[in-house]
Amino acid sequence: MGDYEAGTATLISIIFGIVLFIFFGGVFIFVFVGFIATYLTREEDRSSSVGAIATLILAVMLFIYNMIMGPEMPYWISSMLGVDIFSFVAGFLLTCFLAVLLGGLGGFLAVKASQLGKTEQVG
Repeated sequence: MGDYEAGTATLISIIFGIVLFIFFGGVFIFVFVGFIATYLTREEDRSSSVGAIATLILAVMLFIYNMIMGPEMPYWISSMLGVDIFSFVAGFLLTCFLAVLLGGLGGFLAVKASQLGKTEQVG
């Protein structure tokens, strides 16, 4: 169990999430980042919102990165595609919603795991 403030725990978990994204990718990274961010915070500040905020920041960073890099596709397909602001905004909002939801789930699991360890030590 960590004894970091929420900001430091968020930064550590985001760095850890970027490393995981480089090697693995996938949605489970958001749950894991939320778990790590919540688990590393001090006990009095620990809540699932810490994990949700950490994954929201990571999701925005990954959205911007993937927007800049773009997928590899043939030229004839990419030339037919145009700028669609509705799809862009909808994709961004859906990404943010799912990241907050999954990060909150990871944070909730971390809170329950820290309470479970605490009750075993007392009893």
